[in-house]
Amino acid sequence: MKDFHNNEALDKLYKVLESYVTQRTIPSLSVLLHEPVHHYIKEIKEIGTSDIEELISSLNEESVMAAAYVRGEGDFQIGVLVYLPEKESKSLAGILLGQNALVDLDAVGKSSISEIGNMLSASIFNAISHKTGSKISSTVPGFAIDTIRTLLEGVTVESTNESSSLILAYFDLKGTKSGLVISVLIVLDPSEATKILLKERV
Repeated sequence: MKDFHNNEALDKLYKVLESYVTQRTIPSLSVLLHEPVHHYIKEIKEIGTSDIEELISSLNEESVMAAAYVRGEGDFQIGVLVYLPEKESKSLAGILLGQNALVDLDAVGKSSISEIGNMLSASIFNAISHKTGSKISSTVPGFAIDTIRTLLEGVTVESTNESSSLILAYFDLKGTKSGLVISVLIVLDPSEATKILLKERV
């Protein structure tokens, strides 16, 4: 069962989230990577909580990802997962640390990936706060290296509450020079999405 109003509301949410990413997240990442960044939304959809297990089990992608997960808490409850292939994360960590690509993702490298997850999620929370006049604080980033299937399972389980569905919005952010692609998954309860649209008056 789905709780969001209709496809029109989902389309409006798409545009609002895209504006947050365009106005706040891309500039933040561009500064960190020292290069222009392009973006596109891969998908935004509402999925019933009873279908989450089926969605996860249908994922055949076993590539190992490095990821940071941050929760936004306060006036809004939002989950943000920032991830990229483990191999690429070594290149990203190298850029962030002013070095060549790391041979191994050591503690410092992992910390740098967690920090970029923290900064990108904070850019989204700040955009929501600025646009809606709300207060949102970030949790400490959780870092993991695992398959996207396992990562998604953990995020959706943590985000599931009394609602019968979740809204998932997938973004890709690509550095124009490095070619690095960083994926961002925003997880919203339909009631939280409705609050955003009401505050935005769209």
